[in-house]
Amino acid sequence: MMEPAYSSPFSESNTLPPSVETLPAAAEMARMGQQAPQQVQQQKKYFIQLGAFSQPENADKLRNRLEMEQNNPVEVSIISISGRELFRVRTGPFYNKADADEALQVLPEYPAAKIILE
Repeated sequence: MMEPAYSSPFSESNTLPPSVETLPAAAEMARMGQQAPQQVQQQKKYFIQLGAFSQPENADKLRNRLEMEQNNPVEVSIISISGRELFRVRTGPFYNKADADEALQVLPEYPAAKIILE
């Protein structure tokens, strides 16, 4: 399960980009008391992970740069690995691998970027 998005006090505002604040369709439908179609609830999503940082300032710098370089949503989320808190920077979601591959091609200056399926 994906951790909640992180909003850093080091960014210019304390709000996340609108693309990160919006609820997924299934969650929004559940909030409104409606049943989401089964395929929406189980659909896998592709993300491009560009980095994971121990310092939130570094994650914010990368997020800000990515938001200027490309048009896909960028999020910073907090994850814990072996008891260590990291700030993960990802772009997406993409609903098929072809779209994720295409987005990865416009990020050649990030050789460590990887496509992740969740």
